[in-house]
Amino acid sequence: KIARERKASSYQSGLMDSLAGLFSGGHKERREICVVVKADVQGSAEALARSLTELKLENEEAEVGIKVLISEAGDVTKS
Repeated sequence: KIARERKASSYQSGLMDSLAGLFSGGHKERREICVVVKADVQGSAEALARSLTELKLENEEAEVGIKVLISEAGDVTKS
């Protein structure tokens, strides 16, 4: 049982090293979160959309940004 656990542990560490090598090749995965902005007045919608597009999360594996699909003013409802 101990030998089997050691073998599994070495396999997992080798797998993690392979994945780390794959991601550290300078190729970051780029992802986007798409949002729809609706506010009660146009100025608020524009300010919120601008702030959201400036937000970015980046680490050694991926870069995540926000893409505003639509930004408009109008009545805000639950639907």
